[in-house]
Amino acid sequence: MNRIKYKYSLTFQKKGLLIFLSHLDLMRLFARALQRSGLPLAYSEGFNPRPRYALPYPLPVGCAGDAEILEIYLTAPLEPDTLMAKLNAHLPAEARIIDAAPGTVRPEYCLRVALDKDFVLPSDWPELVLEKSTKRGRVDRYILGEHLKLEIQNRELFILPVSGQPLKAVPICALLGLSLEDIGGITRIKKEAVLHRLS
Repeated sequence: MNRIKYKYSLTFQKKGLLIFLSHLDLMRLFARALQRSGLPLAYSEGFNPRPRYALPYPLPVGCAGDAEILEIYLTAPLEPDTLMAKLNAHLPAEARIIDAAPGTVRPEYCLRVALDKDFVLPSDWPELVLEKSTKRGRVDRYILGEHLKLEIQNRELFILPVSGQPLKAVPICALLGLSLEDIGGITRIKKEAVLHRLS
């Protein structure tokens, strides 16, 4: 049985029509690409061994991703460039691997919402309350200003979490008075890139 010896974190983009793939469909896409790539994959134990890989940060359907993470486990070390080339040869252009690093990468994410109109944040947005229904029928309430920071720049709304609580862009936009017709697209990007851009 293959023992897990080497872990790599691959950064990939999810864009184009692939934004409509669910998390499970994206897992299947990478499973097929990994099996065709010829990489020295480590496998799970048991009666039905499977390649060891994970997408630890699920991306909502309809949301693009600039820096998503795929974790894979190999039985032999590889140069990052070789690993990327072998896997990209079996992936569509909308899901390209753009970086590879040994070990674990834990990015902090924020959301960029492209707007189809000029928009000014309401002055009372930090006091607005977002209601979120749970699977058990309970309604949780979140005061926006306690959980995120909002910035507007050139018809782009940046949603930066500050509490670690995952909140979705569409309900936040609706609370701010933006409809789906006002949204040109939603992209999850690295928080550090946004902070650098806004500074």
